[in-house]
Amino acid sequence: MKQIVYLVAIFFVSLVASAQSRKDLKKDAEEARDTKNDIFIELNNGKILKYSSLKIKAPIMGYEYLEGDGNKLDIAADSINAFQTDKFYAERIFKTAKGVIGKLPFTELFTQRLRNGKIELFMSSSYSSNAYGAAGGGGHVRSYYIRKGKSGTIQPLFKDMLKLMISDNKGLLEEFDKMYKKAREYESATKIIDEYN
Repeated sequence: MKQIVYLVAIFFVSLVASAQSRKDLKKDAEEARDTKNDIFIELNNGKILKYSSLKIKAPIMGYEYLEGDGNKLDIAADSINAFQTDKFYAERIFKTAKGVIGKLPFTELFTQRLRNGKIELFMSSSYSSNAYGAAGGGGHVRSYYIRKGKSGTIQPLFKDMLKLMISDNKGLLEEFDKMYKKAREYESATKIIDEYN
C-alpha cells in the first residue's frame, strides 16, 4: 500500500512540475517576442507580411499550416525564415529539400525564442516514439538552441558552446562551471544568459 501511495505522490509531483514548466516556457516565449513588429511572417527574401492574427493550424487528416487573419495561407514553409504570433517568435532552423519541408510539423522546423538579447535561447519540441509504442518511452522531446548576435547561427545548446559565447565576461566565466547543471539545462542556461544579457 505504501508503494502505491508513493507512486501516486511521485506522479502528482511530476505532473505539477511539468505543468509549471510549460507555463514558464509559454511566459518566456511571450516575453522574447520581437516588439518592433507585432504579428508577421518574414520570408527568406526579407519581405515582411503583417497580420492582425496568425496561428498554426493542425488538421486531424492533414499537414500543419499557418492561418493569417482567419484564412489558410498558401505560403510554402520553406520560403519562411521566421514568423511571430501573439504568443511567440519562431525562426526556421532546419533546411531540407524543397517539397519535404511542408510535410513536417512546424514545431520541428521552427524553433521558438525564449530569451532575446546579446545571446538568444530557443526551443523546439518534437514527438518521439519507438517500436514499443507509448509504453516504451515515446513522448515530447525538447531541444534547446543558442545564438550570439542576430546575424549568428542558431546552434544546439551545449555547455562548451555557451561557455565560449560568454567568454568575454570574465566574472560570469569564473562562475560558469558552478552555475551550469546538465540535469537542469534550461534553468541553468537561462540564468547564465540573463546575467550575460
